[in-house]
Amino acid sequence: MPTSSAQDPLDLGSGAVFPAPTPCNQVLWFAEPHLKNAYSQQWNFGLQTQLNSNTVVEANCVGSATSRNNLGSYYNVAQTRGPGNPCEWSPSPTSRPRSFDRSWGRSNYHGFQFRMDRRFSNGLS
Repeated sequence: MPTSSAQDPLDLGSGAVFPAPTPCNQVLWFAEPHLKNAYSQQWNFGLQTQLNSNTVVEANCVGSATSRNNLGSYYNVAQTRGPGNPCEWSPSPTSRPRSFDRSWGRSNYHGFQFRMDRRFSNGLS
């Protein structure tokens, strides 16, 4: 009776499948004590006029704004690359990297839409 053995090509049985997200072993995560939920507003305003019996022109202003978006930053990380362990290049090598989230983010969008509709004979447009 033949016997065979298989090797584990990914070395899954001896440790983590993926490397650590940071070479500094651990990351601390903090959030603003009074973190607020984000909110969004949308608006539009439009005008439409008929130039003649076959032509309609329309202009619209559209926009949106979001406030209190989650704005996260990563602190105590190396600013420049160098040889050796990247943790030793951080501003405070004895302290771990840390992430801090705040509800300070904002975004907005403003747009203009223009449309002209011309009808031809027999109902085609």
